[in-house]
Amino acid sequence: MPRAEFAKLNRALEEAGTPTFANPRNAAAGAVRQKDPAVTARRPLDMFLYHVSRADGLVFASHWDALEALRAAGFKTNPRAERCPTLDAVVACCERLERDRDSLGYDADGVVVKVDALEQQRRLGSTTHHPRWAIAFKFAARQATTVVEEIEVNVGKTGALTPTAKLTPVELAGVTIRNVSLHNEDEIRRKDIRKGDTVLIERAGDVIPYVVQVVLAQAARRQPAVRLPVHVSGVRRAAYRARGRRGVLAVHQQRLSGPAQGAPAALRVTAGDGRRAPGRQHDRAAGRQREGQGLRRSLRRSPAEHVAELDRFADKSAENLIRAIDASRKRGLARLLNALGIRLVGERVAQLLAAQFGSLDVIAATSEAELAEVHGIGDEIARAIVAFFGTPTISR
Repeated sequence: MPRAEFAKLNRALEEAGTPTFANPRNAAAGAVRQKDPAVTARRPLDMFLYHVSRADGLVFASHWDALEALRAAGFKTNPRAERCPTLDAVVACCERLERDRDSLGYDADGVVVKVDALEQQRRLGSTTHHPRWAIAFKFAARQATTVVEEIEVNVGKTGALTPTAKLTPVELAGVTIRNVSLHNEDEIRRKDIRKGDTVLIERAGDVIPYVVQVVLAQAARRQPAVRLPVHVSGVRRAAYRARGRRGVLAVHQQRLSGPAQGAPAALRVTAGDGRRAPGRQHDRAAGRQREGQGLRRSLRRSPAEHVAELDRFADKSAENLIRAIDASRKRGLARLLNALGIRLVGERVAQLLAAQFGSLDVIAATSEAELAEVHGIGDEIARAIVAFFGTPTISR
């Protein structure tokens, strides 16, 4: 979405009393995700074509030939594209575009450099992730300074402790940044980040914000160095440093002490990937449980009736949640194992365990030595599995 059109769109939304977009990238992404194509058609989107995937009856020797054919056919291609005879010319082109990025009329975060000859592209081939005949030259990230107001610690689904810096809100590349992940304790120590410090932040790839460094010149009267807690709210065991995982502190059990006896087993699942694990609605149920709502009570009545009493749950959404939980019971052992949040057990290891043992009870009763004998498991993963099922609050 061109910047000028983006500004017009936001003015129109403001006048209509509807929320505005943070930046052109978000506005364009939101436009193409609309379910109603008429809404997309009203958004001021533009497009540069840069590739011909298939052209029966046409033969191109180079990428540049394909671009010229697109232009001749009336399609819009980027007028700043250049054909460079040497690597020095490539570098000079990239540097020019970076200098001119603010005058392009649209947001850009880099340049794609490609081998021109299509036969050479074919011979170079691709990995499962990217072509070997193209590479991205990223522009330098935008930066801003702000203040660390607080450092909080969150517990992930595998028990890993992740510190997060709460910042004084600051605008950076069209987005207001309030929080950044500090990743782990070693990262905090390496950069010596403390509450009250003024820090330099940037967005990696103009997307993910992170702390570059502390602005030491402005860090007078510094607070004590941060140490991650040895006890975490809602967790009965002390935190520990996971063997073999640099910088990662973890708690060796689920974050929640499970709901009261009699609650459906599915409600004890506290996290999971919505695409491959039992279902996103489990996460919502666990989230409301973390907010102190009534999932800990026994479900003496219909489960849907009980859930419907929770805040922000209407009858229909309660029925949908219970239906999703029921459906998740039939989705297989591997997906359940992946969703349980066992440290080091992801999708692939979950599939290995399900294929080898076939039952959650069998896995829970299997010794560390037996688990480690399974090809693809190993000692460290076996220890994590045994420790998970040995935790007193884990109910099966």
